[in-house]
Amino acid sequence: MEYAEVLAAKKQIYAEYRLAKNDAQELLIAQQNIASLYDAECKEEEQKRRKDEQSH
Repeated sequence: MEYAEVLAAKKQIYAEYRLAKNDAQELLIAQQNIASLYDAECKEEEQKRRKDEQSH
């Protein structure tokens, strides 16, 4: 009986762990996407700035 209770608790905790792990992975992917977009935007602005400097 005690083993069954421990096993049920283990299953519940592991399910919560999987959800937290998936959430963390989604947040990491979102962070990487934002960083990539920011880098692309910075490069674009730098190219525009250089082009403007060359035309003057």
